[in-house]
Amino acid sequence: MDHRRLSGGAWPEAVTALLWLALCALLWRAPLTHDVVWQLWIARQLVHGAQLYRDILEINPPLWFWSAMPVQHLAALLGVPAVRVMSVAVFLLIGLTLVHLSALNRQLAAPRRVGLLLLALAALVVVPISDFGQREHLALIGALPYALLLARRVEGRPVSPWLAVSIGLLAAYGFALKHYFVAVPVALELWLFWRGRQHWRPVRPETLVLAVCAALYVAAVLILTPDFLGTIVPLVRVAYGGYENPIGYLLLKPWIAGWLLTAWVAWRLRAHLSADGKAVLLVAAAFLLGYVAQQKGWRYHALAVSGACTFAVGLCIVHWQGSFRALLSHPLAVVAPALFVALGLFWGPYDNPYARDMRAALSLARPGEPVALLAVNPSLAWPMVDDAGLAWNSRYFSYWMLPAIYRARPDDTNYADVQRLKADILRQAREDYTCHPPQLIVVDDLRKSASMVATGKTHLLDFFRQDPVLRDLFATYRPVRQVGRFLVLAPTRALPPGGSPGCRPIY
Repeated sequence: MDHRRLSGGAWPEAVTALLWLALCALLWRAPLTHDVVWQLWIARQLVHGAQLYRDILEINPPLWFWSAMPVQHLAALLGVPAVRVMSVAVFLLIGLTLVHLSALNRQLAAPRRVGLLLLALAALVVVPISDFGQREHLALIGALPYALLLARRVEGRPVSPWLAVSIGLLAAYGFALKHYFVAVPVALELWLFWRGRQHWRPVRPETLVLAVCAALYVAAVLILTPDFLGTIVPLVRVAYGGYENPIGYLLLKPWIAGWLLTAWVAWRLRAHLSADGKAVLLVAAAFLLGYVAQQKGWRYHALAVSGACTFAVGLCIVHWQGSFRALLSHPLAVVAPALFVALGLFWGPYDNPYARDMRAALSLARPGEPVALLAVNPSLAWPMVDDAGLAWNSRYFSYWMLPAIYRARPDDTNYADVQRLKADILRQAREDYTCHPPQLIVVDDLRKSASMVATGKTHLLDFFRQDPVLRDLFATYRPVRQVGRFLVLAPTRALPPGGSPGCRPIY
């Protein structure tokens, strides 16, 4: 018998597709976060032959940058900005997730199915809109259909092997973006094992896909980017520790109220939770472990938890089997997902608070000219540098490692490693700025940076002047403008020609 006839036809998919297209048309030109613009900048350099972790020193694993290379190729072919192509690409991934969710729920009645699909759209578009395309967002896109797939396994319902393979491929990409995300498939697999030990099979289409993709990715890292393990991992171990925050700081965030409300609703409605709802709650809990383990408390680190909470509590309503009056006795079941949607709408698309001042600071440079930003926080310069068409002449996103260098003490166990890192930073800056002498040097006022104030060192120029070559180079610049927290330096004479042999071109 035709399941579509039993479940009310395909109008829920048609309605969802129209809304998905409308959102894509509305948001494809929305600004993307500075991290995504940096991802695309790196992809552009890689397309032109740069070597990741040698020419560009980035602390994140390579998959996120590799996956942006096709986007960069397509943008160049079409002659459109890569950020626009990236927005559409993420919407296509969301569309694939909606197809997966529809296929997994083909026996669900049409009103419930349309509710589920629209709920997924809210969780995947509205909740993460301020950090659209971030790694947590991509992981959430892959995690939701994977969770419902394992819920079908728990229920003992058949799933097409090809559907399981497709869901596994999408999930494998999302889970591989950060090692923290591995907690999601592990938690779901343990749940599946606990619910059906006698019938549990570790080898299934989706687990085979995850295992093969993981093995291929590890091999690719070892073969194509060995410097990630040899250069970046030691760098992170020495210098990235200064950005962790205490647990109290992580909990003093607006989304924590929504997470607690979700836990309360899940407990109150535990007798009504479907296998789908339980699976997605496990996803939220696994992403919560990643949020805590990263110890930053940054908003985008929380979005996967919030999106999963939105979907999980909403599923309580979608699968509600009691009377409507009984549902009304649990108003928090509506309030919890609505809170996350309201926060997403309140924050809106990405908005950089430093954009106005930085654009004014950079206005003295012409497109194509190299500029330097001496700062710890990368969001001070990005995406404004790229928006202005200027050449970024540093191999780093920013000098985020300086707080650890300034805080180091001779009696620290890693003091020698920090001093070697300091020498490397000065050498690399010397190479970068002599290869491509900056038309402008923008210096951040580090008295505005809590991480630097804590070190007692807030004059960033003094750090680079410790190198004789940089000291002589910077001596040829003079202050020309103060824009908010930014001091702008311009050369007092013609700059020496850049691009000597051995210097990497900037694209």
